[in-house]
Amino acid sequence: MRKKKTMFEEIIFPGFVLLGLWTYFKTSSLSKSLMALFGLLFLYAITLIIKQFFHQKKLLKSGIQQIDEMTGRQFEEYLSELLRRQGYKVRLTKSTGDFGADLVLTSTGGKVIVVQAKRYKNNVGIKAVQEVGTSMLHYNAAEAWVITNSYYTKAARTLAKSNGVHLYNRDDLIGWILTGKKVS
Repeated sequence: MRKKKTMFEEIIFPGFVLLGLWTYFKTSSLSKSLMALFGLLFLYAITLIIKQFFHQKKLLKSGIQQIDEMTGRQFEEYLSELLRRQGYKVRLTKSTGDFGADLVLTSTGGKVIVVQAKRYKNNVGIKAVQEVGTSMLHYNAAEAWVITNSYYTKAARTLAKSNGVHLYNRDDLIGWILTGKKVS
């Protein structure tokens, strides 16, 4: 399967190269054209860093109503930033083929925690608990969590209790947002 080209590959980088070539032909100076090219690349990198900073800030300002409107992946990104701000090292897994975990956390003490993120309109069922529970071995994790903007079915709560999976629901999420209370 062919990888889709990014806007950087298709437009921005070729534009930078053309500007560097144009600078070379106008000045006949290789050093000036390279300075122009690397200067543009530097400005582009700074722009991306600033854009990412504001994206993360915007995610954290989201309230529960905005979370309810997010896609599943946006919810995973939101949780990633929320947990990162609480001191966890966070790795988002691939959208597909994630082996049952959407996030892999590492605490400051080195404990690995797998997280299944469920942005649902209805109650989360047993499948999420099963998936995150089985992902523990794959990711060599000490704990498994399911975090949702909703609540859990009785079967999900029962299985989680018997398997040691931590369930965090809508009320927990609202508490973390409002108070900055640490997830534990």
